[in-house]
Amino acid sequence: MSALQFCCQYDLVIPATNRDAACRAMVNLNESLWMGHFDIPQQTSIPSFRQTCLFRGANKSDSSEHIEDLVDISLAQCERYYPLFQFLARTEQIDEQNLSLAVMETVGES
Repeated sequence: MSALQFCCQYDLVIPATNRDAACRAMVNLNESLWMGHFDIPQQTSIPSFRQTCLFRGANKSDSSEHIEDLVDISLAQCERYYPLFQFLARTEQIDEQNLSLAVMETVGES
């Protein structure tokens, strides 16, 4: 298929008690992404960010820059949403208000 699938996994496990909340949060996240998506495989419960790129027709000199962009974008998305997944992995009881605060986009300087 001349494609590359790239996956970044967090070093976190989402407990079964928070799986529904994690799924709701991922729906909101994935709606706003224009490249890649977050998922939590049922077998591992480890959140990850995945994206697939087609390489058919690409020459070798362009491929390294393309892969570099793929890695940069994936790492930026993972860093951006790490607090949310850490919250889902470490909090025992999650209510909708706390979840909406964890998903909220923050902007500013400290």
